Amino acid sequence: MDRLEIFLFTTSAAMLTIIFILLRHRRLSEYYALFWIAFGILLVCLTVFRHQIDSLAAALGIQYGPVFVLTMGLLFSLLLNLHLGLRLNDADDKIRAIAEALAIVEANRDQNDEWGPDTSTGTDHNNDD
Repeated sequence: MDRLEIFLFTTSAAMLTIIFILLRHRRLSEYYALFWIAFGILLVCLTVFRHQIDSLAAALGIQYGPVFVLTMGLLFSLLLNLHLGLRLNDADDKIRAIAEALAIVEANRDQNDEWGPDTSTGTDHNNDD
């Protein structure tokens, strides 16, 4: 192993270690846990099988292996960005629906507070009993 491979392997192993630490301290959502573990293992594999990646890139007509890895990383980043954008959009829709429901509940509560208790008959209009 040359110095570059040692550096890449150490960096990949550190990334995988950080992922496990974040999972252990519950700073990383379980929803993405498997995804990030697979990503960390992929980084280690890219380091260990660097020469096979160069061969794969050459078979695809790419003359320089790191360009292939960079292109795949960029594609991966774009797909991840799309996925997270969709999740954010779903969360925004849910927040909007909850805010509307809360506004309706507060408006009903305010309307009921305006009626107040009926002191002439000793009944309370706020009670639905």
